[in-house]
Amino acid sequence: GGHRQLAGQRQPSQILQAVRPAGRVPRPVGPPAVVAPRRPPIAARSDPQPGSSEDGAWKTCFVFHCNGRTQEECASHRLMGALPNELAKMKLYIGQDTPIVLVNTDSLTLIGPFVAVGAPDMRIVPRAFGGRWSAQVRVRPSQPELRLAQLYERLMPGRRIGPQAAAVAKMLQEGAVADARLQEAWGTEAASRRPPAKRARFTGP
Repeated sequence: GGHRQLAGQRQPSQILQAVRPAGRVPRPVGPPAVVAPRRPPIAARSDPQPGSSEDGAWKTCFVFHCNGRTQEECASHRLMGALPNELAKMKLYIGQDTPIVLVNTDSLTLIGPFVAVGAPDMRIVPRAFGGRWSAQVRVRPSQPELRLAQLYERLMPGRRIGPQAAAVAKMLQEGAVADARLQEAWGTEAASRRPPAKRARFTGP
């Protein structure tokens, strides 16, 4: 009753053996794999948050405090100071273009703008501020003239971003030019342009 195999007829398994080449079967060759190029390392930026936008509005700033006594030290040393636990934030958020302002907490006066001269560090001037505000950064006025603004509430120290930073810039802009004594204390360009005081002529008795 089964089917009879005709003479010379091969089974399917014999056919596969006949067409299979000897040795390992090579893998099918497809298109070459696309390897994504490695991205170059990102260079470190001088300022993690750029200080100002193209229209001049501040995108970030850093606020320091002083009082009636330490304000003179800030000017004489060209230095801002904070408590030691603030150093990490200062290093992270203060770059060479970051606007810096100073608030006198006795008079509630906003003074600025300044920029950093060098990186923040501990005890740049060890005896400054009685050794208490030992997280420090050297600064200089960033504009030809320093400006003042009267605050009506205390502005807390530290980083300000976005609208808060823009509001600080606006307060300074709408404030007044600092007096000659303050300009001279900080060595601004405005102070250097002032004509020397005239000496009183001696007229005799």
